[in-house]
Amino acid sequence: GKGARYHDIIGDIHANADTLEDLLKALGYKRKFGVYQCKNRYAIFLGDFIDRGNSHKRVIDIVRPMVEQDYATAVMGNHEFNAIGYHTVGKNGKPLREHSDSNEIQHKDFLAEYPLGHEETVSVINWFKTLPLFLHGEGYRVIHACWKPDSIESIKTMLTKNNQLKGEFIEAAFQKGSALYDAIEILMKGMEMKLPDGITFRDLTDKERDKVRVKWWVPPEQVENFAQIALVEDDVRKSLVNIEMSGNDKTLGYMDNVPPVFIGHYQLAGEPEPLTNRVVCVDYSGRGDKALVSYTWDCSKRPFVDGMLEDMNFKLSN
Repeated sequence: GKGARYHDIIGDIHANADTLEDLLKALGYKRKFGVYQCKNRYAIFLGDFIDRGNSHKRVIDIVRPMVEQDYATAVMGNHEFNAIGYHTVGKNGKPLREHSDSNEIQHKDFLAEYPLGHEETVSVINWFKTLPLFLHGEGYRVIHACWKPDSIESIKTMLTKNNQLKGEFIEAAFQKGSALYDAIEILMKGMEMKLPDGITFRDLTDKERDKVRVKWWVPPEQVENFAQIALVEDDVRKSLVNIEMSGNDKTLGYMDNVPPVFIGHYQLAGEPEPLTNRVVCVDYSGRGDKALVSYTWDCSKRPFVDGMLEDMNFKLSN
């Protein structure tokens, strides 16, 4: 596993086992003794194995043995995190993630295959709890949504040496307002920025918002207004064009003297390409064909020196 030359960094699967098998086969993995493996290749999964699709068991039966037998490694996605909360009861006897109608609807496809309280469900949730929040690979980094150094720093003491959330902090991770909750929101779901005082916009559900989720990877010197970095629908974007950035916002951008980072989460559309010369998203589930995307990192070329990540290293599951 670990000594492999090629690391295949694979985007959000969302319970679509067919695209996962298509992609693994296209990359050269074969099932031996029930586990997908390939000499000289190692898979890195970006989380979000569950919800939205209808083949959860097949996906978990592919991914989990690969990870447990070291043909792959994986980080936690926000959907695994939410599932942990949904299936874990806190000290007050209530689930850490409320069983509200909207939460149940988001999770219904998983529950159809893994009902609440079943032995198999408990086993899968316990496996989710072992997934690290981020990884340091051989010359690169992996996190589900956003690499924000001060958020990572703020929770160091709550993580194992393998960057897993320590069991005793799981409950705090679901308590709104705790430092851990705030950090996980950013790392797992992305970064939001507050609009200038008194300015709000209405999202597609007509909810009034004073914060906007942003393309955190865009260098601050390239940004003049919120429309350029807002992760919102096009008709909402128009309302943000006249809202200027303060220009000196240090929270934006990703340093160019650190290892590149691979992320999932953002449901991009179009042809896969690096977002910057240091940030690559491999979640293209916003495409019409819902292709599963991977990026192949060649360990023999490291350390990563010359600045640009190659576009040719993407592969799609079709």
